[in-house]
Amino acid sequence: MRTYESSVYGDLGDGWRTQSVVVGPLAFVALRAAATQPVVDFRRRGGRYPGLKALAVVKAGTTVTLTVPPAERRHLALLYDPADWKENNQYRLGDGDTAVTFQSCPPEQTPLGADGTQFNGGFLVAGACCATLEVSTPQWRTPRRVTVSFGAGRCQGRP
Repeated sequence: MRTYESSVYGDLGDGWRTQSVVVGPLAFVALRAAATQPVVDFRRRGGRYPGLKALAVVKAGTTVTLTVPPAERRHLALLYDPADWKENNQYRLGDGDTAVTFQSCPPEQTPLGADGTQFNGGFLVAGACCATLEVSTPQWRTPRRVTVSFGAGRCQGRP
């Protein structure tokens, strides 16, 4: 679990949401750009893959769980646990996690002008692909799904 005590803060700039992947109270800053990243960025090198940085922003006062569904785990993992980060940014797929829960700051503790609580981390992607993620909150009856392109262009029927 990532609690707000492990959050980071920075100015996201104007219009950051338009380039982000947003699912309810969770947004991945500038992740839409991953669709057009060169395929080589997701290739294995020496049995390992580079991590893809993706800042997560969670609406104040919200707890959100991000999950990699079982069908996606052969090529996707999460890198939001700072204990898992490697200095050389080279990972085996098993180095990442299949789920992470983000607990944002209460509204009264959110920095003035902030869009939510920011968490550094990212994804571990084994080859260019379109991948589905699940997002859930205690308020939703069922998880919401979002498909993200990692170097695969536009995913069929998806943004």
